[in-house]
This record gives sequence, C-alpha cells and structure tokens, in this order.
Amino acid sequence: MPAVRKKTRKKIYLVSFIFLLIAAGLYVLYNTRPVKLTEDNDFKGKNAFEQTISEAINISRHIFEGTKILKNVTPFEICPEGKYCIQYENRTNTWYAASDPSFEVNLTDRYGIKLTMRGEEDFAGINLIGQYSEKGKEWWDGRKSLNIYVLYDNIQVYADTGFARDPMLILSDKAKTDDNGNLELLLIFDQNGKNVTIAKSTGEIINTIDISQTTSGNISAGIFPGGKFSIGTSISPSAKLTVLDFLGFPLDDKLNQ
Repeated sequence: MPAVRKKTRKKIYLVSFIFLLIAAGLYVLYNTRPVKLTEDNDFKGKNAFEQTISEAINISRHIFEGTKILKNVTPFEICPEGKYCIQYENRTNTWYAASDPSFEVNLTDRYGIKLTMRGEEDFAGINLIGQYSEKGKEWWDGRKSLNIYVLYDNIQVYADTGFARDPMLILSDKAKTDDNGNLELLLIFDQNGKNVTIAKSTGEIINTIDISQTTSGNISAGIFPGGKFSIGTSISPSAKLTVLDFLGFPLDDKLNQ
C-alpha cells in the first residue's frame, strides 16, 4: 500500500507541474504578443493628444501670476497673510509710480483678472497699461491705462485717456472687505478693453463700464488698443499697498492666438 500511495503522489505532482507549466506558457504568450492598433484608432488617439497639448500651450500664453511681475516693478516685501502676499509702503510725500513695459500680457476675446488687495492710509493700486506715450512726448501724451485703486472698502477706477495729464475718474464705489480689510475683486473685459466689468469675488457685479462712453469718446478703440497690457503700481504718499492675489486668465471657449 505505501508503494501505491507514493506512485499516486508522483502522478499528482507531475500533473500539477504540467498544468502550471502550460498555464505559465499561455500567460507569457498572451502578455508578450504585440498589440496593434487599427489605423483609425491610432490616428484618433494622436490627434486628440496633439489637440490637448496645443490647447494647453495656447492657454498658458495668456495666463499670468501678477505678484511675480509686481516684484520686478516695485521693491515689494513678503508679508505673512498668504503664499503670494506682497506689500509696499510709500514712505515719501510724493506719489510712487512704476511699471515694466518689457512684460506684456496678450489678451483674448474675453479675459478675467482675480485681484485681492488692500490700500491703507490712502489710495493705492495697480495700473493696466494698454499703451505708453511715444518717445520724446510727455508721459501722459497718448498713454492708455486702467488704474484700479483701493482704500479699505473704497474702490476708485481711473482711465488715462492720452489727451490730458490728469486721469479721468470712471468709477467710485464701495465693496465689502474681508476681516483683514482686503478687497477681493474680479475684472472682466474684452480684448481691447472697450467694456470692463468689475465684480466682487462672490460674483455680485459692482459696475460695468463702457470705456468709450465714460471717457466721452476719447478712447473709442478701447483702453487696450493693441490687445495687450503691461502692469504697474501707483501708490499715494504715505500709503501702503498689499496684494494677496493677482491672477489673469482667458475666458474664451476657443483661443484665437
């Protein structure tokens, strides 16, 4: 009986081994055989991928992180209120103004800016400069700029028309701040800045401005006639500007550039 049991065990082991060997062979054969896509599937996959990459590149060309630009314009200091928080105090008795014409933001048909900032002691803010004066002319001659100033819950928007030294007041309003006195704003405009909508971060519209009508037709081509702008700062004497968030992004379903 023991001899019969040993023979039976050997047969069982042999059959199990052969079964495992066949199974392993089938597994290797199945997983190493080349998988060939049909021409149609291959074309569709590549086309979709290329479209995604192209779209991402196009969108990235129109996005900017404003606090990085502002630090190249003005000697801002880092502040502890947020990851991107910067602030600058004008410790003089004259207006402080600076800009960087070397960096331009190219606009799309519809463009948005999310801006969170605070002005203390007096009005302070940023400039979106659509056009500089020509060389040899006064700084204001031909200049087109949208200037957004805040002082706690007060907001004022001015336009440099290029026809007068003093900018034109086109909006004066109030908006609720957060607990630290910061105003969270959304700006929406078309490619040439002919119409500008200013809203709270909650989506509540503060005002929509027809630039040409508000400036008595002096800026009929829009505040950004070339479809782009540079960024600057403008701060009253003894005032402090704090910027926590400054991001620009396209709102178009389809980018043209």
